[in-house]
Amino acid sequence: MIRISWIVPALVAILLFIASCDSSSGTGVGGSGFLYRIETLPVDGITYRAKVDDGYLFTMNDEYGLMVFDVQLSSYPNLLGYYSNVASDFVVSGDYAYIAGDGFEIVDLTRLADIEQVTHYHGINATDVIVRGDYAYVSDANYGLRILDISTPYYIFEVGSYFWGFETTEIAMKWPYVLGIYDSGMWIMRVDDPDHISLVADYGIFDSNALDIYGDYAYIAGESLVTVLNISDIDEPREIGYYSLFSPSYDVIATSSKLFVAAGMNGVIALDVSTPSAPALIDSYYTGNNAWSLDIEFDIIYVACDFGIEVLRIGY
Repeated sequence: MIRISWIVPALVAILLFIASCDSSSGTGVGGSGFLYRIETLPVDGITYRAKVDDGYLFTMNDEYGLMVFDVQLSSYPNLLGYYSNVASDFVVSGDYAYIAGDGFEIVDLTRLADIEQVTHYHGINATDVIVRGDYAYVSDANYGLRILDISTPYYIFEVGSYFWGFETTEIAMKWPYVLGIYDSGMWIMRVDDPDHISLVADYGIFDSNALDIYGDYAYIAGESLVTVLNISDIDEPREIGYYSLFSPSYDVIATSSKLFVAAGMNGVIALDVSTPSAPALIDSYYTGNNAWSLDIEFDIIYVACDFGIEVLRIGY
């Protein structure tokens, strides 16, 4: 459980550059009213990752690193603390954030006003991380997939790895498999035995920036397409559908029947994927600048943008 402590004076300087904007709502350009804005939070620098966990919004910013906001009582993010390590990506699990960047880092979140490093594992050029149980699954741009034992956060060590000849940019899990995308495809590895990681599939995808999995489907967003793969037969992924985009996309979140895409200069796009083979536009919302990443909690979407955070509501 994360415990909130008083904000230290050092946070005041950061709070000064954050200002609330008009919270009036607006309809997305798709015209359906499915997406509409409820808040805008300007933040200095580029905010390029956004993840929600148990009422807290965690973002990665190119000037301030990992930032933590309270969104429990309202949709408006209230800054609680930050950790000034700029990195590629991160994941939050329990009392810790696991940060992928120049090395692999664990930080303690029990005092949000004073986030402290627990350990730093060097020798990894990490691009993404998944945490499951006692293990962290880390994509290494220079090597491939590495599996670290994190059962004791103050002492972590590698228990398995698989060399891959191309830079893996993002990974996702469908246990006991990890899927990873690179500039010309997607690999699938079986990882339940860290000592014997096995490659089970390598599927050519020439348009891959972001990946998410829901059930038996993998959704890959790229420069001009969202591609849908059926992965029910994990050894033989099959492309079953696609949706054409008009700008590069950088993040994708799948639910049982909807797909949300952070589509760069075109903002946020919502697709109906109740029939995965035929994705259809529901609505889109222009954020006014590049949308890099997004996450959803209940009916609220938090979007990481060039100049801060856009908060959208899903208007069912």
